Amino acid sequence: MIVQNKLEKRGFSVNLFKDASIEYQEDVWENISEDYKKAIMDNLVYLKLSPYSMFQEMHFDFPKPFLSELGDKGVIGDIPRIAYEDKVSAKEMIERFRNKHVDFCEGSSASMSGIETEDTPLIGISFGKDSLLSYAVAKELGLDPELVMVQDFWDKEADFKFDIIDRFEDEFDEEIYIVYDYMDDVSAYKRINKLGSEGVVGANAINSYIAMLLPLAVRHRADTLVFGNEQNFNDYFLNEEGFKVYPSYEQSSDWMEEQNKALDEFTGGNVKVTSFVEPLYNIAEVKVLFSRYQSIARYQMSCDLSYSKGGRGMWCYNCPMCGKAFLYLKAIGVDPKVIGFNKNFFDKEFERHYPLFTPPTRIYEKPAAVRDEQLFGFYLAFKSDCKGYLIDQFADRFLDEAKEREDELFNKFFKVHDSVSMDGRIKAGINSIYREELDKESLG
Repeated sequence: MIVQNKLEKRGFSVNLFKDASIEYQEDVWENISEDYKKAIMDNLVYLKLSPYSMFQEMHFDFPKPFLSELGDKGVIGDIPRIAYEDKVSAKEMIERFRNKHVDFCEGSSASMSGIETEDTPLIGISFGKDSLLSYAVAKELGLDPELVMVQDFWDKEADFKFDIIDRFEDEFDEEIYIVYDYMDDVSAYKRINKLGSEGVVGANAINSYIAMLLPLAVRHRADTLVFGNEQNFNDYFLNEEGFKVYPSYEQSSDWMEEQNKALDEFTGGNVKVTSFVEPLYNIAEVKVLFSRYQSIARYQMSCDLSYSKGGRGMWCYNCPMCGKAFLYLKAIGVDPKVIGFNKNFFDKEFERHYPLFTPPTRIYEKPAAVRDEQLFGFYLAFKSDCKGYLIDQFADRFLDEAKEREDELFNKFFKVHDSVSMDGRIKAGINSIYREELDKESLG
């Protein structure tokens, strides 16, 4: 398979399938030097496609990109997840990837070592709790963040998000830049995904995200790319072969360190990756966001509507994401109606969406910590006198365990954990905010 790129007015295209391209808004791509455009394009295309090289030979019609080693290491770390979802051997898949047949044109790959930046964070905003909290703490600390959203081709939330963007921009006097990713559905094409792998979807996604945001870093002179990598992304489970399976390896703290090593070389130390929510678990994020930043919290949208049965609204009411959003709000004493939630997820029909009660179906709910975080959430909801079938089930089956482990659960899920990605400029200020909101007295 031969992969060729072509620079376009507002981005670039790839000879994969019709309309395969990345496109930026006006005055972003046009104001980048040709060398930077080429570097970004080549790196991004390789990162997007390299996971599929374990299924077929690939010739990239450009020199070996600067970030190719980062991408390959990321795929290796993610293969246990891919193999788990494809129900194949991780060991065999790793061997296949390491023996892949990939080649490039002769020549050297350009870097972006001359990029000029200032103390400006660029926050990838999705309107999930992680990105909203990142924005909130950045504003409180006077960091003057810039905001960007990547619009994926398959995003079922798009109609709602663009409506939210308009309202958010008006209320907070912000401008959210949009990047249009028309390559995200690459796995749907048999020409590329020859073995029909389901797990390969999402491989190298965050590494690609870094390259995709670099034009915005140039545009805004941003020195920091802020992602929503929460503490729970450090949790994993072991598969039958003994491999660590991370639900999203690229969002782990260890991998952010690898990303920053590569970016240090690629940008001459001028751009780094961080996460303002790295110290927190899900339930702690919800607590800080809704206790301290209510006007921003109202915009939360954490369901991707993938499981929608055709209804209209911001929530599908048919997935574990909906279950967690409801549970954690009830746990901290907030009515889920504030984010447009109009069903009681403590009713019996929703039991299947909580791994505390039923075996998880999604890989994101597989780590043991997910079950324990829900144990803690239901315990807090029980103590707040919440009602429903699942609260009764919790009381009968798990209350004694929760009481016995109360201190352990509190000290894990309301703890401000260490952060490897934040530096001294902002770490102390952000952690101070978190500690102020996450004490036992704040729960009433």
